[in-house]
This record gives sequence, structure tokens and C-alpha cells, in this order.
Amino acid sequence: MSQAESIKGGPAGALARGEAAKAEWVRAGDLVSAKQLADAWGVTLRALGAAERSGELFAVTLKRLRFYPFEFLNLRREDVGAVCRELVGLTPVEQFFFWKRKHGALKGKTVPQVLAKHEVAQVVDFARLQAAQMRANVVSTPEGARIMQLATSALGDKTAAHAWLARPAYGLSGAVPIVLMATSDGRAQVLELLGRLDAGVYS
Repeated sequence: MSQAESIKGGPAGALARGEAAKAEWVRAGDLVSAKQLADAWGVTLRALGAAERSGELFAVTLKRLRFYPFEFLNLRREDVGAVCRELVGLTPVEQFFFWKRKHGALKGKTVPQVLAKHEVAQVVDFARLQAAQMRANVVSTPEGARIMQLATSALGDKTAAHAWLARPAYGLSGAVPIVLMATSDGRAQVLELLGRLDAGVYS
């Protein structure tokens, strides 16, 4: 059993252990370096960075270095990208555990195990549902509800608001709003932008 599988408490437990947990994952081989993944996929490090910015990849950062789940080495880049796009807005640790743990909805298998059988659509649908539930937890707080209400007002309806929150925003220098909502400063930036959008100010 890998270090990642043996950690109790899920993402919350991992966050509590912080950098030490990440270092354990690297030592155990649960995470691989950017160079290893780039070589396996036949792409440049720049291409990996571009994939991260577009939401098609995520990285766990340790001492300013970027690491990726070991399983990505044996998966198609396109399949990883399709799943990661649905997980935009979740933290890197939350995404890491999504890829590592076994899921009842996937008949007790991990996401890489199902992708290995080329059942991409099933995993994408499952990732979309899981991410939606976790994002709902973010907007269920009083401040999150205020942001959701303002986004709905500015964009016309809740569907558009949810979509906007989960995608890179030009007015936030390409950052994803729901990711920024993890901090008070980030929430302030999102509120400020939504206030301008709601008032019809787009510059």
C-alpha cells in the first residue's frame, strides 16, 4: 500500500500534515517530477505549464517544484486533460486524492484503473458530479452564497454563474474564481470583479 493510500482523513488529513505529507508522497513514488511526466508524454515543460493554466492538468507543489500523480505516466494526456477539466476549482490535494482513492461509484476502482479500460466518458461524468458537490460546499458559506448571488445577477442565471466560477477569468488575470475563493483576499477580488460586471463595467 502506498503512502497516499495509507493516509487517514482524506484531503483534510493531508492538509493538516502539509509539506511533510507531500514529501512522503514524493519519496513513496506517488508523485513524479515535471521532467518525468514531460518525458513520458513526449512534451516540453512549457507544454505542461500551459496545460495547467488551461485546467487540463494539476500539480502538487513542494518547495517550488511541481509534481504529478505517478499514474499519469501510463495514461493518455488527452484522457487526463478531459478529467482534470471537470475538476477545475478543487485544490491540488483534493484532486490528488480523487485520482488516488478507490470510488464506490466506479465499482471500487481508482480513476486510473477505469481510464486504463478506455472508459473515459464514465470517469468524466463522475468527476463532474464530484466536483460539483465539492464546489457546492464552497458556495454554501455566507460569503460564498453572496458571491453566487452576485454572479447569478451579473451573468443571468445560476448555470452561467457556476460555469463562470469554475473557469479562468480574464478580469482575474486568468485565475479561476472558485480557486481564489479559498482565501479572504481571493474572495475580495472575485466580489470586486463581479461588482463591476454587475454594473456593466467590463474593463
